[in-house]
Amino acid sequence: MTEIDELLGTRYCEPTKMKPKERRNQVLMNALQYNVQGTFNCAEDDERGQTDTRWQTVDELVESGCSQKEFDAMCDAHIKQLQKTFKRDAKRFKSA
Repeated sequence: MTEIDELLGTRYCEPTKMKPKERRNQVLMNALQYNVQGTFNCAEDDERGQTDTRWQTVDELVESGCSQKEFDAMCDAHIKQLQKTFKRDAKRFKSA
């Protein structure tokens, strides 16, 4: 990956790839993934890359050159957006 633009979400699992028994029981939350939008290299000699959205582990983000400062800024922006969304959605429960 050459550049990360935005953190769009996080997940601990991909339910569609889990067996029914795995979905029914507690999910082991030890492998957090980050949904990021950015420019990804499609091959080693790919100089320009391609804009895409992908799930990445923290190791993949570090490997791509994402710094602690960039990661913190993306997480802060994501959390602020989540808080706004949660507050907006909570109002819908009050009116239901």
